[in-house]
Amino acid sequence: MNISRLLKNILRYGLLLGLALCLYTTLMWLTQLDTRYLATGQYLDIVVVLLPIGFMSAAIRQHKRRQGYLGAGQRIAVSVGIGHVAELLYRPYLYAYHTRLNPEWFSAVLALKRTELMAAGRSAQNITTELARLQATHARPAGMFAGWWVSAFVLPALIALLTLLFLRNQSVKTQAG
Repeated sequence: MNISRLLKNILRYGLLLGLALCLYTTLMWLTQLDTRYLATGQYLDIVVVLLPIGFMSAAIRQHKRRQGYLGAGQRIAVSVGIGHVAELLYRPYLYAYHTRLNPEWFSAVLALKRTELMAAGRSAQNITTELARLQATHARPAGMFAGWWVSAFVLPALIALLTLLFLRNQSVKTQAG
């Protein structure tokens, strides 16, 4: 395995994924799908899962074409590497977005959650408790970076394992005799 080529592949796809996530977040802000139209915008958050699946699968497919075989461990290493590079770009942007560009974003999240809980028939005390819990979680300094381990380890590893089902390795034919 050519380590240099593998690292370039990880870096390229990680940077592309990080930039795509930043662009997605910016578009959600500019269209107000993360504040004023959050009830609709929350359905578009599937993009946050589809982007990593697409970029990581493409990177694995590209590397597999060059190498012919990519085992589960190698696929996980590629995906986790891409996840880390993307997170190094996306998390600081997300922090700046939530604290500088769109600090009212979380108020819209709380308002939508309140509406959902009321529609579900929850008691006023239950709604207050749930909103306070969400607010406390959001207020923690580490809260902004809490998703790192899911985005950089768990999701990439799952994507890599799923590629075993959909991106099969080329069979190696041996000659008898």
